[in-house]
Amino acid sequence: MRMIMVNVYILKMRNQTYKLTILVISAVLFSCSSVNKLTKPDKICTTEFRMISVQFKDANGSSIAVTDFRSINLRTNQGLTQNNEGLPGYYTVASDADLPMLSPRGDTIRVTASHPETKKTVSGLFVVSGGKDACHVEKLSGPEIITIN
Repeated sequence: MRMIMVNVYILKMRNQTYKLTILVISAVLFSCSSVNKLTKPDKICTTEFRMISVQFKDANGSSIAVTDFRSINLRTNQGLTQNNEGLPGYYTVASDADLPMLSPRGDTIRVTASHPETKKTVSGLFVVSGGKDACHVEKLSGPEIITIN
């Protein structure tokens, strides 16, 4: 009987030792995590790829495929990376591919395009935010549709 009591006592001591070990490890990990959050914020981003687009329409309200489409960041005077192989009349102003080129507070983007027949050029201004620490581009202002005659 005494042997069983000693074994139970040893098991209880081991459980307390394990609990203490787990407590110490948790405290160390938690403190490392807290320091990391102070020096480098953690962020969780979705895996989607976002694009900000604009639609060009003619005077009749029909979508129109424009020519010479350009999207220029006025702060840097550089063109933004675009892949405009979607629906006719819809063009990408900025996308997540442009994040490093954009300011977190927002940059003004000038979009220009020409009518394929009349050669008339129109433009529109957008404010788009991004930055290397952003998850996705965000349109702060700008038109949904630009009419071109």
